[in-house]
Amino acid sequence: MSDHLNFTILNIYFKKYRETLKHTIEALKILGKIRKDVYHISLMNEIAIHYFLGNTDVVLSKLASYKRIIAKGDIMFGFEKELPTYLMAIFNNPQDIDLYTKLFELLNRSLEEEGKQIARSYIALFYLKPI
Repeated sequence: MSDHLNFTILNIYFKKYRETLKHTIEALKILGKIRKDVYHISLMNEIAIHYFLGNTDVVLSKLASYKRIIAKGDIMFGFEKELPTYLMAIFNNPQDIDLYTKLFELLNRSLEEEGKQIARSYIALFYLKPI
């Protein structure tokens, strides 16, 4: 499980998105009931990876699925309730640098308040950038 998450982040850094997706999918298969926090990170990473790959329809589908999970109250991080709104704004206006700044501020503030800064290095959303 940890290896898949580490390979996900490493491959994102090297912009090997297809390889990243393979590891993310494997992590999601394993994580469902073992580590919900890492499962949620992997869900966020999957959305980011499809964004990098330019799979707009898949991004929107994964985001809709993620919203349903959140609506059920399955939340591991404080920022998750607001995350879909921020991501939709970015996907609708991908060249607006301010939207990315606001997203990163939300993530950092929430992780700091919850004492979960360690998760920061595993969240691929921090790699999002204007197209």
